[in-house]
Amino acid sequence: MGRIIITDHALTISEIDAEASRKCRSQDISMIGIDFADMTVRGENSAAAMEEVYRTCALLAKRTGVPVVLLAQLNDKYVGGMPQVNHLRWSRMAEAYAALIFMIYNPGQLWVDQGESKNKVLPHVHGMGYLIIGKSRFGTTHEGIGAIQLSWDGATSWGDENGKWFFLKGA
Repeated sequence: MGRIIITDHALTISEIDAEASRKCRSQDISMIGIDFADMTVRGENSAAAMEEVYRTCALLAKRTGVPVVLLAQLNDKYVGGMPQVNHLRWSRMAEAYAALIFMIYNPGQLWVDQGESKNKVLPHVHGMGYLIIGKSRFGTTHEGIGAIQLSWDGATSWGDENGKWFFLKGA
């Protein structure tokens, strides 16, 4: 716990960049996590403002050599089913700047209209969810984009018992 630095202050992306850069110079930091990308913008969340958020995070990771994990919401056009990269808010910026895009999907914990025509590539399995790899500049060991099935327990959250790899066709 001593290596986890948490603040409940709403910081701008410039403030996060400055603080994280300083901490990386003075401490052994393994990861920088930023919750809720949209909250790093003061004022209107425009495409230009969000581009600056994604760009700053990419440059911060490159400059420090420390991965930056930026949590983002799905856009208002998402109506259910398996999430895809284009369902992310400001997905064009994420696609342009991110080296990796992961999406968490647990069909057993989602109560929305998933439609009859939705592609059911990832089956609902009781006690299981998925970590979808939506983009990887580094490739994958499975020669393509896909999802990893992981155990899920409502009391203890995600587990370490993994299921199988699902190759996502068309990726």
